[in-house]
Amino acid sequence: MTHRLLLLLLLSAAGAAEVRAEGDSAKGENTAIEWCARCHVIGDFNRLGGINSTPSFYIMAKKPE
Repeated sequence: MTHRLLLLLLLSAAGAAEVRAEGDSAKGENTAIEWCARCHVIGDFNRLGGINSTPSFYIMAKKPE
């Protein structure tokens, strides 16, 4: 799976707040840590990490594009 496709899937899931999330949350967290933690803060895993100019998943999901 490409990095761009993974990001789109994560953003799609984040944007669907009304829909009940199904699946393995631990697996999702591990996937985010593996592919996203270098730039994004992933909860308590790297609360002081990430890149300051990188928007949060919450902010990215709210963007219309």
